Amino acid sequence: CSDCLFKTDISSSSSSRRLRKSEILDTLMFNPPTGGGGVGEKFPDYPTATMMHDSPTGGGYRGSNRERSSSKVMDDPNAAALFHKPFVSRKRRRTLIGVSLLIGIVAVVAVAVVLFLPKSDNSPNESIIINDDSGDDEDSTGNGNSNNVPAAGPAPTISPQPTSEEDMIRQTLVDLLQEESPLKKDWEPTPQALDWLVNFVLLTPGLEDPSILLQKTALVTLYTSLGGYSWRDKTNWLNLDVGHCNWFGVFCSDLGEVIALNLENNLVKGQLTREIGLLTKLTSIELFENKISGSLPTTLSMLTDLQVLALNKNQLSGNLPSALSSSLQILDLDFNQLGGILPNDMFVDLVQLQRIRIGGNQFVGRLPPSIGRMTQLTSLILHDNDLTGNLENLNLEALTSLQFLWASNNQLTGSLPEFLGEMTALKWIMLENNAQFGGTLPAVLSNLVRLQNFHVYSTLLEGTLPPSYSNWRSVESIILSDNSLIGSVPESYAALTALQVVNVSQNALSGNIPSQLGAWRALISMDVSFTELSGTIPGRFCDRDPVPMLIADCKGEVECNCCAECL
Repeated sequence: CSDCLFKTDISSSSSSRRLRKSEILDTLMFNPPTGGGGVGEKFPDYPTATMMHDSPTGGGYRGSNRERSSSKVMDDPNAAALFHKPFVSRKRRRTLIGVSLLIGIVAVVAVAVVLFLPKSDNSPNESIIINDDSGDDEDSTGNGNSNNVPAAGPAPTISPQPTSEEDMIRQTLVDLLQEESPLKKDWEPTPQALDWLVNFVLLTPGLEDPSILLQKTALVTLYTSLGGYSWRDKTNWLNLDVGHCNWFGVFCSDLGEVIALNLENNLVKGQLTREIGLLTKLTSIELFENKISGSLPTTLSMLTDLQVLALNKNQLSGNLPSALSSSLQILDLDFNQLGGILPNDMFVDLVQLQRIRIGGNQFVGRLPPSIGRMTQLTSLILHDNDLTGNLENLNLEALTSLQFLWASNNQLTGSLPEFLGEMTALKWIMLENNAQFGGTLPAVLSNLVRLQNFHVYSTLLEGTLPPSYSNWRSVESIILSDNSLIGSVPESYAALTALQVVNVSQNALSGNIPSQLGAWRALISMDVSFTELSGTIPGRFCDRDPVPMLIADCKGEVECNCCAECL
């Protein structure tokens, strides 16, 4: 009975009320939840109201021994005497609360350490499992406890168990990265990249922006797929303690976004994987002079800010991607093994292109007329392919900024267009070894006062050498060998004082070699062999130190005192 609980020999009703208040506080503070240890384990001298209902028999605790019987609680005269013992003081209660909080904090820290410290490679994952025996306990006499009395149970145990902690982290990262990736569910990180990311997350206090994590994933994947361990310089790559913006060859914006990747001539080998497309803020990729193989990933089209793509001098194969960034300004892919047909609309959207270098590959078919749309183009390098077409049909006259036209060793047809004379920015015209290319030399090309190299050999050129070409005061090399040119060498060509290399061999040129050509002070080599030219090689060449490399038919009609080869 509840009234019986507070029968004492204290006569004062106020004292009884104080006792009742203290008892309630004591019950709230120290009565444990069902299944935990009893209060008597820690505080044997201060029973609670619950204990008085359920457990003590014989009137109290004796050390750690308990005698429990609910039927004689109120019959024992010693039971009431327990209430004369002082309850926990306010000071002591505060101390106990502080200790409890401290223990709680230590427990939380211990759990955090177990959960978040990386596991060693040679030990299984472990989790802490506390076995709480919620069944019936037995008291010290062996009697079953049928009333769920709090009692001292077995000590908590720590059992090693396999854990899915890292698997959970992995799956969380995969979901996060797929959500951030433009490829969504069509892509997932490689195992190697995930291994690195798990370690990074475990060792990093706070989770980074998902977009930055995605870029780290792309960089790690590129490192592993491109043989990063054998790179010439791999400073800081994959270092968990160094930010990715300080990895060699990686350049970032102020926000930590990768905007440039520059690893030229760095022993990079392997395939360029689709993860390159995850670096969506890239403006420049410079991986030239390496051993990158395989085809170009189609994900390059996702790099909408890309301005520079320089992968020349590698071992790339396959076709060009069907789409590239409309922001592209430089496309350097020469000296690879790329092939296929260039689509007619390939250059339609690439109106900002300034340089195209796709020479030294295996491209076939007709040159697309969309080339003429790239009005900012300064370099058109197409040499050493199997391309066909007529220059007059490519609308090149719109390329008023073009400086370098190099399309040698192809299957071009037609002739030198007259409109080339209006493209006054031209410095190179190199169209040699196009067996079906011919026509005459247009006099209007004399307008090209910036011209430095004019190479149209091994073609079907015919006609004479225009005297007006003496305007080419900047020209350094003229090679017109193996054609069907006729006539004489104009004396006005003496004005070409910057000329270093001249080759007009294997033509039908005739007449005397002008003595005025001795004014070519910069001359390094001259070949006039297998022609019908006659006369004397200018003696001033022989007075030079060093003497230029001179080749002539000096066993026949030409007299030469210092020729390296007399044919």
